[in-house]
Amino acid sequence: MRIKIQDFKIKFLFNQKKAVTTTAFFCIFIIHKILLTLKIPIYYIMQRRSIHLFFLFIIFSCDPFFNAQDHQKLFNLLSSSHTGIDFSNDISESREFNIINYQDFYSGGGVSIGDINNDGLVDVFFTGNMVQNRLYINKGEMHFEDITETSGLLSKDYTWSTGSTMVDINNDGWLDIYVCYSGLVDVEQRRNKLWVNQKDNTFIDEAKKYHIDDAGYAVNANFFDYDKDGDLDMYLVNQGPEKIRILIRVLADWNQTSIAVINYIEMTRDTLLTLRWKQISIVR
Repeated sequence: MRIKIQDFKIKFLFNQKKAVTTTAFFCIFIIHKILLTLKIPIYYIMQRRSIHLFFLFIIFSCDPFFNAQDHQKLFNLLSSSHTGIDFSNDISESREFNIINYQDFYSGGGVSIGDINNDGLVDVFFTGNMVQNRLYINKGEMHFEDITETSGLLSKDYTWSTGSTMVDINNDGWLDIYVCYSGLVDVEQRRNKLWVNQKDNTFIDEAKKYHIDDAGYAVNANFFDYDKDGDLDMYLVNQGPEKIRILIRVLADWNQTSIAVINYIEMTRDTLLTLRWKQISIVR
């Protein structure tokens, strides 16, 4: 028992903070004063195992103090007022835009992180579904500035952005941004964009020039040198154009009638706005 106590004291002295050490010794001091007040001899205490257990119980009852170092948080939540990042991917349902018509309605947007102005600080780019994409420049000390308005990244019409990737597509030492698009929009509005860095915090879309302005309901893209020729290749993930069948309502209860009539919608992503109602009659 004495060896365990000594081992514990060594661990305590070397592993805990000064404030925690002070608190523990204060507890020991109080216990010592109580024993002196009760006039209990020290040698009598050391001969009683129950006293040892009581002493250890008092010390270990301060476990939150002894383990303060273990309980330190790895992350701290910073407010938007501190960081300057107030992006919010707000979604609003309507008769045209909802989970019924578009099964990936709540799949969310994307985010890319990289140093787009080569100042040694990591910048952040967010994509939005029903809101504008946003680019935040890192000013240091976890403070960011929204430069979307002046960067050329603003969309003039409605777009449904999904994933984004920061990549140096032309190998000039400056990160570019590839943005994927999807949603219930016209084909031309679904074309992915490649925002090429102009080295002055502005960007120009050159996706068509690089032949990667795909319009296939994209999710995200990954760039790598597939054929080992020194140039970046791209793997693009698209959503499949499979049919979506959604149960709308049961007009008759199966347990109460011999016929159940079910209405449902059958559609594909290329004909989402042309709904075909079908009716199925099930005879028991």
